[in-house]
Amino acid sequence: MEENTATKNYIVDMLMYFCSYLRQEEIQYIITYIKYIFSVLVISFVYYANKNIDKLFFFPSVIDKLYYENICKEITIDGQHALATTLTKENKKAILISHGNAGSIYGREKLMLRLKTKYPHADIYCYEYNGFINSSSLGITGCLQSLKYWISYLSQKGYEQLDLYGESIGTAIIMEYMKEYYITNKHSETIHIDTIYLQSGFTSIRDLLYDKMPFLHKIYMLFMRNDLDTAENIRRCLKSGKQINIVIIHSLTDEIIPFTHAINLHNIDNKKIKIIYATGNHNNTIY
Repeated sequence: MEENTATKNYIVDMLMYFCSYLRQEEIQYIITYIKYIFSVLVISFVYYANKNIDKLFFFPSVIDKLYYENICKEITIDGQHALATTLTKENKKAILISHGNAGSIYGREKLMLRLKTKYPHADIYCYEYNGFINSSSLGITGCLQSLKYWISYLSQKGYEQLDLYGESIGTAIIMEYMKEYYITNKHSETIHIDTIYLQSGFTSIRDLLYDKMPFLHKIYMLFMRNDLDTAENIRRCLKSGKQINIVIIHSLTDEIIPFTHAINLHNIDNKKIKIIYATGNHNNTIY
């Protein structure tokens, strides 16, 4: 401790000694120069972040089919990919899964089968985001396009009722769809969205950053284009008058997205929004 203090004092003494040989104008020039360099660095960071904001929050998978057990059926149409459980013609209900970051449809078979067990009269689908696998060019636009495509596909297949199931960042993508298309009646699909399941989701990226990295919170606000504000989108859904059930699922011990986010989402309207307390971690939520 004394050695550290001595080192600091030595550095201060050296700076004072150096400054004693400088004129006031020279000191002012150095300070101005340092401010200029700092400003350039901040502006460069903000510019880069604004251009690459999607890369900061979306992490495509490079795993591909490592965990694929070939239990579910693969569907590929128009360059879009999805998995589906055994389909039954009599089923008029489908559940569509939007998976989380750093994953793919090929790691979701266990979740699909678990949902099939819970809801035997529903067909379960899990779709892949545009460019998600082995790609670095991912953004909310591509995700929304994929979700919109598969909702339209299920509508054309004759399903009358649809549940949307989101994991982690997939919860925000679902609520962005609800904001952009469903509650504003900008969709042409006839299928009715009945229940939205939001598993391990966040209130907004802004809030998540504040929890995890407070020092980046204000910088992020400078270049924020889309905050993926799930909390606000839920409020819009509830105010739209559409009959939509919302279920929050979150582990009490989630190590990535704090459980407080689930509480805050539930508190938007604890009479209309159901919450399920789960166990496990973020990538293995058990309920």
